[in-house]
Amino acid sequence: EMLRTACLAASHSAVYRADYQLPYLGVILEDCAAGRYDHVPLVRLYFHSYRCLSEPNATEHFFAYKQLLSEAASWLPMSDFRNVLLFGINYCIRRMNTDELSFLREALDLYKLGLQQETFLENGFLSRFTYKNIVAIGLNLNEIAWTKQFIETYTHLLAPEFRENYERFCRAKVLFEEGNYEQVQTLLHNLVFEDVLLELNARLLLLKVYFERSEWRFLEGFLVAFERFVNRKKMLAYHAPNYRNIIQFTSK
Repeated sequence: EMLRTACLAASHSAVYRADYQLPYLGVILEDCAAGRYDHVPLVRLYFHSYRCLSEPNATEHFFAYKQLLSEAASWLPMSDFRNVLLFGINYCIRRMNTDELSFLREALDLYKLGLQQETFLENGFLSRFTYKNIVAIGLNLNEIAWTKQFIETYTHLLAPEFRENYERFCRAKVLFEEGNYEQVQTLLHNLVFEDVLLELNARLLLLKVYFERSEWRFLEGFLVAFERFVNRKKMLAYHAPNYRNIIQFTSK
């Protein structure tokens, strides 16, 4: 229970920069490292999960965690399995964000395990963010056929209010990777997104299409409109400088 709490605290700290002091945690970690609980898979699973979360470069702990997780699917309660699975996915994302692209494959493996176990379903629906992340990782790994099959199989599990926009955006990303730029434009034309981050992603995709097709006149006007859109959306916070840089360098 202490290790489980420590994992949740470490996961929370990574996002909110909070500092939690858990009594006796150090002693427990020492006992685990010394092999005292090697005969208890659940303790080992949380121990390696915590070491992953608290020590981002602890690759050996990640692979020990991953092996235990695949076995735990048969005996760990679903709510706990979901939490532990997300610990690993978040670890992979942190490694991916430092350009360690080998963790794209690790993340996709964990997502596939979660899909197989129906771990990501909440009230019968699949999160739109999980859906979009899986598509992005699949395409980054050039698993186009698998990604297309994923879209066919899981789109109906998105909440109805998000389903059409997220499906069209993800299909457009697949078409872009296949070089079908005209169809990308057709899918995204006049599409209105209530989610501002999805809107930004869609505009970025169109920017790439204009660039790849050397449609410089359209691109020039598009960049002006894109910059106005970014400046108008005050809630973008730290996203805004990133998109302004994209616009600036594309203009050059």
